[in-house]
Amino acid sequence: MAELIGHLLVKYESEWYADEALSKWNEIDELFEEKKQQQKALIEAGLDELGITEPYLRDFALDVVDEAHKHVKSNWQLEKAQRIKPSLWWKQVAQAQTQNQTTSTEQSNANTNTNTSKLSNLSTDGKAWFIHPVAMMDYFSGAGIATYHIYHDGKIEKHIPQEILKGYEQKYKYVYHDKNKKIHELGIFTVHVTKAMARGNIPQAHNVELINVKEFEKGYISSDGNVKAKFATFNSDSHRWYINPDCFAGLLGAMLELNADYLGFNGFSTYDAKSVQSKSHINGVAGDLRYISTKRNGELTWLSYSSFDFDEQEKFNKALYKFGWARTSLMYSEYFTYKKQPNTLLKYTKHMKKAPPNGYDHYHHLHICGFDFNLIINVQD
Repeated sequence: MAELIGHLLVKYESEWYADEALSKWNEIDELFEEKKQQQKALIEAGLDELGITEPYLRDFALDVVDEAHKHVKSNWQLEKAQRIKPSLWWKQVAQAQTQNQTTSTEQSNANTNTNTSKLSNLSTDGKAWFIHPVAMMDYFSGAGIATYHIYHDGKIEKHIPQEILKGYEQKYKYVYHDKNKKIHELGIFTVHVTKAMARGNIPQAHNVELINVKEFEKGYISSDGNVKAKFATFNSDSHRWYINPDCFAGLLGAMLELNADYLGFNGFSTYDAKSVQSKSHINGVAGDLRYISTKRNGELTWLSYSSFDFDEQEKFNKALYKFGWARTSLMYSEYFTYKKQPNTLLKYTKHMKKAPPNGYDHYHHLHICGFDFNLIINVQD
């Protein structure tokens, strides 16, 4: 219970305290661009679903988003100048209380009446303790958000609340617990439900859930910079941005294990759970990542390149295995020569190369697969 109550009480700087330049409020400006990109991603997914591929139609739809956000940002600047700045009362009241308390102290020293009431102070730095309203609902009403808890030791739990908060019925939250027992909220993502596919993109009777990885385009970095994860590049002309939610938890865990903010994401499935070219890329359970470059920029990297970071790739493959990948089947790579040793093969992979026709290669990307869904522990809160 003490731990639960601890989550209810949070100390932070009041929204009614700010410097003259409104630095804190100006940070919101960056969120407009993030929101715009999220809306564009949703629109592109909708256009894909409708089969609209003409560039001029797609550009028109995205230009409308740009214009709308330009208008919203303009209104926001007026809001800050005309309403928020005049309403910042905290600093003025705190200073007045400090002066009043000084006067009150001087008077009380000269007054023998010990029943004189004393003023309480607002903090001069604008910080105070508050009750977290969402946490209040989460812990005491039983309502909350379905949440994946990813632990540094490889454990993954999916917590399902008794009741889902209104507006979060189709959302999953992802949380990481690091080795120092610090909790990192990675984000809340929209759950896309579509028909499951069999190999060959044959629709099935049941549905599957998918997460659009592009919603994680900004990645995550902790306030101290010690915990981070991000895809440096997204590389799919066929918009294969969709991954199974359980698999996403396993992928995030592996990335956070190495603080990887340098991966190149080539894709899993399309919005309708279909594969493109590779038949195994269905239902968001298998996908491609670029091999890791010493430049740490998500660039195209072949196994034969001098910039291929063998050691870091081996660490990442181990992390993938730790968080559930390559358990039910090995991942796909190729034999290559490393330090004059031919037929070198990365950990937890098998050689997958076939000559045309109907051939395939894996010298320029790692195919991750074999996720063990039994690793996910379902917890009913």
